[in-house]
Amino acid sequence: MECWGGLHSVHTLYVLGAIVAILLFYPLASLVYPNLQFEDKSVDIKYQPSFMIFLQQLRLLAVGVAVLHPETPWVTVPTGLVCFVLLVFLSISMQPCLIWWVNGLRATLYGICICVSLASLLLLAGLSRAVCLALLFRSREYQYLDGGSCSMGNVSQAQSVAEQSS
Repeated sequence: MECWGGLHSVHTLYVLGAIVAILLFYPLASLVYPNLQFEDKSVDIKYQPSFMIFLQQLRLLAVGVAVLHPETPWVTVPTGLVCFVLLVFLSISMQPCLIWWVNGLRATLYGICICVSLASLLLLAGLSRAVCLALLFRSREYQYLDGGSCSMGNVSQAQSVAEQSS
């Protein structure tokens, strides 16, 4: 049996059938999933369905990029960063939860994810791990393993100290 042996092969028909099934299933599943939270009486924290739909689409995007590009962090990290920025914006503007403090907590956690993503991008760009950790935790003074320290007021000074220690 020849794989992908032309337009009328069995494999082509299987792929076309799978595409049709996905095109029928995906929109239905995307719209039904957020409404399931209202059927479950044990769930105390519920969100607006439109927010949940958008959240699931961003999760799907992030997982798709991570699966398709597992060896290229220059693709996956910015994708996550964009997703987190959108989620912070939506959490603040939509206020998707009826419990007021959950919206703030959720936006804060997405903000932390933005900081970690930015630190990851700096690490990918070649900044030392010590500098990225110091910027991430915003400590006033970061102690290096060799006993040296630097003030975080000056990033170039922190980078030079890190380069001297390695």
